[in-house]
Amino acid sequence: MIIALLDKKEAIAWANFATLLAASFIFTVYYVKSVKPAALESRIGPRAYKLCERYRIVSGFFMTVAGVNYVVFYYFPLPGLPESLRAFPWPYTTSALLAAAFTPFAYLMWIGMRDAGEETMSPRKEHELYSGGIYEHMRHPQAVGEFPMWFTVALLCNSPALTLFTLGYLPIWYLFSIEEEKDLVVRYGKAYEDYCQRVGWFPRLNRGGKKAKSI
Repeated sequence: MIIALLDKKEAIAWANFATLLAASFIFTVYYVKSVKPAALESRIGPRAYKLCERYRIVSGFFMTVAGVNYVVFYYFPLPGLPESLRAFPWPYTTSALLAAAFTPFAYLMWIGMRDAGEETMSPRKEHELYSGGIYEHMRHPQAVGEFPMWFTVALLCNSPALTLFTLGYLPIWYLFSIEEEKDLVVRYGKAYEDYCQRVGWFPRLNRGGKKAKSI
Protein backbone atom coordinates (compact mmCIF):
# COMPACT_ATOMS: atom_id res chain seq x y z
CA MET A 1 0.00 0.00 0.00
CA ILE A 2 2.77 2.46 0.98
CA ILE A 3 4.85 1.47 -2.06
CA ALA A 4 1.83 1.97 -4.31
CA LEU A 5 1.24 5.41 -2.79
CA LEU A 6 4.88 6.38 -3.31
CA ASP A 7 4.71 5.17 -6.90
CA LYS A 8 1.58 7.26 -7.44
CA LYS A 9 3.28 10.38 -6.06
CA GLU A 10 6.29 9.79 -8.27
CA ALA A 11 4.04 9.35 -11.29
CA ILE A 12 2.27 12.62 -10.54
CA ALA A 13 5.60 14.39 -10.05
CA TRP A 14 7.00 13.21 -13.37
CA ALA A 15 3.73 13.83 -15.23
CA ASN A 16 3.58 17.35 -13.82
CA PHE A 17 7.17 18.12 -14.79
CA ALA A 18 6.63 16.72 -18.28
CA THR A 19 3.53 18.90 -18.61
CA LEU A 20 5.52 21.91 -17.43
CA LEU A 21 8.14 21.34 -20.12
CA ALA A 22 5.48 20.78 -22.78
CA ALA A 23 3.46 23.85 -21.73
CA SER A 24 6.62 25.98 -21.74
CA PHE A 25 7.48 24.82 -25.26
CA ILE A 26 3.94 25.38 -26.55
CA PHE A 27 3.51 28.86 -25.08
CA THR A 28 6.90 29.83 -26.48
CA VAL A 29 6.06 28.67 -30.00
CA TYR A 30 2.61 30.25 -30.04
CA TYR A 31 3.68 33.54 -28.51
CA VAL A 32 6.43 33.95 -31.09
CA LYS A 33 3.84 33.19 -33.80
CA SER A 34 1.45 35.72 -32.24
CA VAL A 35 3.85 38.67 -32.52
CA LYS A 36 4.33 38.32 -36.29
CA PRO A 37 1.05 39.55 -37.78
CA ALA A 38 2.67 41.83 -40.37
CA ALA A 39 4.98 39.11 -41.67
CA LEU A 40 2.09 36.63 -41.74
CA GLU A 41 -0.13 39.15 -43.56
CA SER A 42 2.31 39.18 -46.46
CA ARG A 43 1.56 35.48 -46.93
CA ILE A 44 -2.12 35.04 -46.07
CA GLY A 45 -3.62 38.53 -46.12
CA PRO A 46 -5.59 40.56 -43.52
CA ARG A 47 -6.83 37.52 -41.58
CA ALA A 48 -3.30 37.23 -40.20
CA TYR A 49 -4.12 39.65 -37.39
CA LYS A 50 -7.09 37.62 -36.19
CA LEU A 51 -5.05 34.45 -36.40
CA CYS A 52 -2.28 36.02 -34.31
CA GLU A 53 -4.87 36.96 -31.70
CA ARG A 54 -5.82 33.28 -31.47
CA TYR A 55 -2.17 32.31 -31.21
CA ARG A 56 -1.80 34.69 -28.28
CA ILE A 57 -4.82 33.22 -26.52
CA VAL A 58 -3.35 29.73 -26.92
CA SER A 59 -0.03 30.97 -25.58
CA GLY A 60 -1.74 32.60 -22.59
CA PHE A 61 -3.60 29.38 -21.82
CA PHE A 62 -0.41 27.33 -21.72
CA MET A 63 1.36 29.99 -19.64
CA THR A 64 -1.44 29.49 -17.12
CA VAL A 65 -0.93 25.73 -17.31
CA ALA A 66 2.78 26.24 -16.58
CA GLY A 67 1.88 28.40 -13.58
CA VAL A 68 -0.34 25.61 -12.23
CA ASN A 69 2.54 23.18 -12.80
CA TYR A 70 4.71 25.35 -10.56
CA VAL A 71 2.20 25.03 -7.74
CA VAL A 72 1.81 21.28 -8.23
CA PHE A 73 5.61 20.96 -8.19
CA TYR A 74 5.54 22.35 -4.65
CA TYR A 75 3.45 19.37 -3.51
CA PHE A 76 4.98 16.82 -5.85
CA PRO A 77 8.70 17.62 -6.38
CA LEU A 78 10.72 15.35 -8.64
CA PRO A 79 11.83 12.10 -6.97
CA GLY A 80 15.48 12.13 -5.95
CA LEU A 81 15.68 15.90 -5.88
CA PRO A 82 18.35 16.96 -3.34
CA GLU A 83 17.04 18.66 -0.21
CA SER A 84 18.98 21.77 -1.18
CA LEU A 85 16.71 22.09 -4.23
CA ARG A 86 13.48 21.15 -2.47
CA ALA A 87 13.29 24.11 -0.09
CA PHE A 88 15.29 27.19 0.78
CA PRO A 89 17.30 26.99 4.02
CA TRP A 90 15.54 30.01 5.52
CA PRO A 91 12.03 30.35 7.03
CA TYR A 92 9.12 30.51 4.59
CA THR A 93 8.48 34.09 5.69
CA THR A 94 11.77 35.08 4.05
CA SER A 95 10.72 33.52 0.76
CA ALA A 96 7.38 35.32 0.96
CA LEU A 97 9.11 38.65 1.58
CA LEU A 98 11.46 38.06 -1.35
CA ALA A 99 8.44 37.25 -3.51
CA ALA A 100 6.78 40.49 -2.40
CA ALA A 101 9.88 42.38 -3.51
CA PHE A 102 8.89 41.59 -7.10
CA THR A 103 5.56 43.40 -6.72
CA PRO A 104 6.79 46.52 -8.60
CA PHE A 105 7.30 44.34 -11.67
CA ALA A 106 3.64 43.30 -11.55
CA TYR A 107 2.71 46.97 -11.48
CA LEU A 108 5.01 47.64 -14.44
CA MET A 109 3.36 44.83 -16.40
CA TRP A 110 -0.09 46.25 -15.58
CA ILE A 111 0.94 49.72 -16.76
CA GLY A 112 2.26 48.20 -19.98
CA MET A 113 -1.01 46.37 -20.56
CA ARG A 114 -3.02 49.48 -19.77
CA ASP A 115 -1.06 51.67 -22.16
CA ALA A 116 -1.01 49.01 -24.89
CA GLY A 117 -4.79 48.62 -24.72
CA GLU A 118 -6.31 45.91 -26.89
CA GLU A 119 -2.98 45.38 -28.64
CA THR A 120 -1.93 43.35 -25.59
CA MET A 121 -4.08 40.43 -26.74
CA SER A 122 -5.53 41.56 -30.07
CA PRO A 123 -3.07 42.94 -32.64
CA ARG A 124 -4.77 45.20 -35.16
CA LYS A 125 -3.44 46.43 -38.50
CA GLU A 126 -4.88 49.89 -37.85
CA HIS A 127 -3.12 50.19 -34.49
CA GLU A 128 -0.75 53.15 -34.44
CA LEU A 129 2.78 53.14 -33.09
CA TYR A 130 2.86 53.91 -29.37
CA SER A 131 3.64 57.53 -28.72
CA GLY A 132 3.06 58.02 -25.00
CA GLY A 133 2.68 56.45 -21.58
CA ILE A 134 5.18 53.92 -20.34
CA TYR A 135 6.19 53.14 -23.93
CA GLU A 136 7.72 56.59 -24.14
CA HIS A 137 10.28 55.43 -21.55
CA MET A 138 10.87 51.73 -22.34
CA ARG A 139 10.04 49.48 -25.26
CA HIS A 140 8.96 46.26 -23.50
CA PRO A 141 7.35 47.03 -20.13
CA GLN A 142 5.13 43.96 -20.29
CA ALA A 143 8.01 41.56 -20.91
CA VAL A 144 10.24 43.23 -18.31
CA GLY A 145 7.37 43.16 -15.82
CA GLU A 146 6.05 39.68 -16.56
CA PHE A 147 9.23 37.59 -16.51
CA PRO A 148 10.08 38.31 -12.82
CA MET A 149 6.58 37.16 -11.84
CA TRP A 150 7.74 33.60 -12.40
CA PHE A 151 10.31 34.15 -9.67
CA THR A 152 7.48 35.33 -7.44
CA VAL A 153 5.64 32.03 -7.93
CA ALA A 154 8.83 30.01 -7.42
CA LEU A 155 9.59 31.86 -4.18
CA LEU A 156 6.04 31.47 -2.90
CA CYS A 157 6.48 27.75 -3.56
CA ASN A 158 9.72 28.02 -1.55
CA SER A 159 11.45 26.06 -4.29
CA PRO A 160 15.11 26.54 -5.29
CA ALA A 161 14.51 24.07 -8.13
CA LEU A 162 11.72 26.21 -9.61
CA THR A 163 13.81 29.33 -9.11
CA LEU A 164 16.60 27.79 -11.17
CA PHE A 165 14.07 26.57 -13.74
CA THR A 166 12.76 30.12 -14.05
CA LEU A 167 16.20 31.32 -15.15
CA GLY A 168 15.62 29.22 -18.26
CA TYR A 169 12.72 31.50 -19.14
CA LEU A 170 15.00 34.54 -19.44
CA PRO A 171 16.17 33.82 -23.02
CA ILE A 172 12.57 32.95 -23.93
CA TRP A 173 11.26 36.36 -22.86
CA TYR A 174 14.19 37.97 -24.64
CA LEU A 175 13.25 36.01 -27.76
CA PHE A 176 9.66 37.25 -27.46
CA SER A 177 10.84 40.85 -27.49
CA ILE A 178 13.30 40.40 -30.34
CA GLU A 179 10.77 38.63 -32.57
CA GLU A 180 8.14 41.27 -31.81
CA GLU A 181 10.52 44.06 -32.75
CA LYS A 182 11.32 42.40 -36.08
CA ASP A 183 7.64 42.43 -36.97
CA LEU A 184 7.14 45.98 -35.73
CA VAL A 185 9.82 47.09 -38.18
CA VAL A 186 7.79 45.39 -40.92
CA ARG A 187 4.61 47.14 -39.71
CA TYR A 188 5.96 50.63 -39.09
CA GLY A 189 9.26 50.79 -40.97
CA LYS A 190 11.61 53.66 -40.22
CA ALA A 191 9.23 55.15 -37.65
CA TYR A 192 9.82 52.13 -35.41
CA GLU A 193 13.56 52.13 -36.06
CA ASP A 194 13.67 55.78 -34.98
CA TYR A 195 11.62 54.89 -31.92
CA CYS A 196 14.18 52.22 -30.97
CA GLN A 197 16.95 54.77 -31.28
CA ARG A 198 15.08 57.11 -28.96
CA VAL A 199 13.65 54.66 -26.42
CA GLY A 200 15.64 51.85 -24.81
CA TRP A 201 14.68 48.50 -23.32
CA PHE A 202 14.91 50.17 -19.93
CA PRO A 203 14.26 53.78 -18.88
CA ARG A 204 17.25 56.00 -19.53
CA LEU A 205 18.16 59.65 -19.24
CA ASN A 206 17.52 61.64 -22.39
CA ARG A 207 20.71 62.52 -24.18
CA GLY A 208 21.70 66.12 -23.89
CA GLY A 209 19.04 66.66 -21.22
CA LYS A 210 16.39 67.28 -23.89
CA LYS A 211 12.96 65.80 -23.68
CA ALA A 212 12.30 63.21 -26.35
CA LYS A 213 9.61 64.08 -28.86
CA SER A 214 6.64 61.81 -29.46
CA ILE A 215 6.39 60.01 -32.75
